[in-house]
Amino acid sequence: METRAILKKSREEMPTPKDATSEVAKSTQRVGMFFCIEKQDELDSVYEFVNQIKDELGSVTALVFYLGKSKTDQHPEDIFWIDKKAFNLFGHMKSKLKNKLQKQTFDLFISFVTCDAKKCAGILKFTGARLKVGPRQMQGKQIVDISLTVPNGRMDYSEFYQQLTFYMKKLKIKIQ
Repeated sequence: METRAILKKSREEMPTPKDATSEVAKSTQRVGMFFCIEKQDELDSVYEFVNQIKDELGSVTALVFYLGKSKTDQHPEDIFWIDKKAFNLFGHMKSKLKNKLQKQTFDLFISFVTCDAKKCAGILKFTGARLKVGPRQMQGKQIVDISLTVPNGRMDYSEFYQQLTFYMKKLKIKIQ
């Protein structure tokens, strides 16, 4: 009989998924976005999309990991730029990048990553965020809290963002 009382009490104290989303719903003031790009040309569409969202929300932090082989020194200054130099010879993240990522705290972190690059998954994992949302990962390891399906594996940033905002409204999470 005492065991039942303890179990009942512990169930009452456990936060439900509804509680977790409502906690985020109270304030999603720091929004972050994460992109993995392979070509320099993709940066233009990412930058255009980020500016569009900045106009809508006011403030957004964009993290871009460049997987490309060619060197690139030209990138917008207001984007948190990460390239292969941030990893050691064995593909492990350098401590300087780990520290920077852990200091980046977000209420909502949106991943626009569709590739299965381990480095992209590592960056996403180390970013401090209360709620991570992104496309379903192919590796089987789910890093995000809420995942959405991307048709044909082709990411359309605007379409994905519209789908995301639809679900956020259903969960009563207000993106500010």
